[in-house]
Amino acid sequence: MRQKTVALLMALVLCITGISGALAEAAPASVPENWYLTEAKNLAAAMGALADNEAYVELFIGMGEDTEGFADTMAKVAGLQPDQVLTYRYRTDALQSLAASYQMDEVTTKLAGPAMDAVNRRMNMALGSLLNGHVGGSLWLAVASALAYTETYRMPAGFVPCALFLCYEGQEAAVLVNFSQTGEDTVTGSATYVRSGVWEDEVGKTYLDLMWEPME
Repeated sequence: MRQKTVALLMALVLCITGISGALAEAAPASVPENWYLTEAKNLAAAMGALADNEAYVELFIGMGEDTEGFADTMAKVAGLQPDQVLTYRYRTDALQSLAASYQMDEVTTKLAGPAMDAVNRRMNMALGSLLNGHVGGSLWLAVASALAYTETYRMPAGFVPCALFLCYEGQEAAVLVNFSQTGEDTVTGSATYVRSGVWEDEVGKTYLDLMWEPME
């Protein structure tokens, strides 16, 4: 059972998909205080444009009653300014923590160097898939995956892998944006819709506590 659970987590990590923008030409030489939030809002706006585009939704999601309803729920936050932003730092021992929780420490002992770096990058970017898959439900996961949006930037000095929840009061959807190093000099920001309050859900909080920590 433990092996199947970890295998499922790895499968979710490998199945991250999204619409990708071009490499951003302008990137700061160092990380300004609001760089993460500014880019997170930009990614949320780009994703919101997809959710608000009826032709895109029909083409990639279909117009079934359930999926259309989820798309409408997500589109409602398009263009809104977040009322609250929660920021989490990806822990350097995240994979070890996850493996230890399932008593599979031997998994991490076989990873080193580039392999470990690659897994950590994918794990950081997989938060949305993990939360949507285990809390949102299969249909929510499918719709959110179709609307996911990514952008790649030149990595600024002082970059820290992290995740931001953009929260909108009174809305059923929130936006999760992950920033992860995906190359020697590049950073990828990945935006996806999650259910509002997923960070307080028992299962969602378990994942956050295992692999992420609040970022001041």
